[in-house]
Amino acid sequence: MSKDNQKQEKLTAAAIEEALQGRFPSFGDVSPCYQSSEGCHHDVWFVGRNLILRGLPQPDEESEPSLEKDSAVSKLLRQHLSKPNLVPEVLGRVTIGDWICNVEVRVHGTSLEETSPTEATGDDLVTLLQDLASVPIEEARMATKCGEEREERQNLEELVPEAIEAWGELMHCKYVEDAETLVESFLRFQLSQLSTLQEEEEYRPVLLHGDISTEHVLIDEVQGTVNGIIDWSDAMTGDPCVDISGLSLTVGRVKAIHLSKKTSYSRLTIERGLLFAMCLVITDIRGTVCGDDEGPEELLKREFRRAFEGAGVDDVTFSKSFCRMHI
Repeated sequence: MSKDNQKQEKLTAAAIEEALQGRFPSFGDVSPCYQSSEGCHHDVWFVGRNLILRGLPQPDEESEPSLEKDSAVSKLLRQHLSKPNLVPEVLGRVTIGDWICNVEVRVHGTSLEETSPTEATGDDLVTLLQDLASVPIEEARMATKCGEEREERQNLEELVPEAIEAWGELMHCKYVEDAETLVESFLRFQLSQLSTLQEEEEYRPVLLHGDISTEHVLIDEVQGTVNGIIDWSDAMTGDPCVDISGLSLTVGRVKAIHLSKKTSYSRLTIERGLLFAMCLVITDIRGTVCGDDEGPEELLKREFRRAFEGAGVDDVTFSKSFCRMHI
């Protein structure tokens, strides 16, 4: 966000309630209204029991296109998913002071970060990946505003060395202890294994959520089924290994292997996704610990354990007394 935007008037509960009063009567009262901790791209607010408001600073040149994308992706997915209600419906757009906002239907459920996935959870996630892959690519490109130039395969030959370097930085600043370099060895081994797998299918970009995580999967605690997948702001067309990596970071590598085999993806695509998850979480941890990122540190540690589940790196430990002042 630019410095000019930082000076803008902030969204408030009172302003939101005043703007939405009477606008969506079938969804009940617009109070209480309070801000959510979720959402790095938008300001996210719970409005009453049944609505969500996502706001961006109006003068920002990316604000309106971003909200238009959210609306277009929601509409497209609700046309193609087996369970359309997994995706929040965007009801309309409102301007509140210096902010432009989308109002959407709130999906109720418990974050997967707060509970454990069941067989039903896994089945619904598999169906989601299959449905996304079946969306006509030209429609997906139009909704996400992605062009073919952004759809190249993830370059793991570059990403693995970058992750190894990031892991070395974390070891150097004593944030992690990996005396036997287990993580580096496993990353190199997995990359070498990719070359032994035959390409069973021509590379085909698909529609992606782009940020599948425990925070974005809401489930019914009783039945274990997925009630909703939220935050489609990173939706794009591209390499299917991206969402497979999200699956690994969400349910763990072992279960992700099992679930991914139920999709139509080849073993090579699945293995690439699992390796991408490992690289991604390491670089995210490095960015948070050694850089300026403000990622959820404890969540990233849990994602690391999920991504490397069954990889023989259980002896790797994170420092409990780490101080950033020592970096």
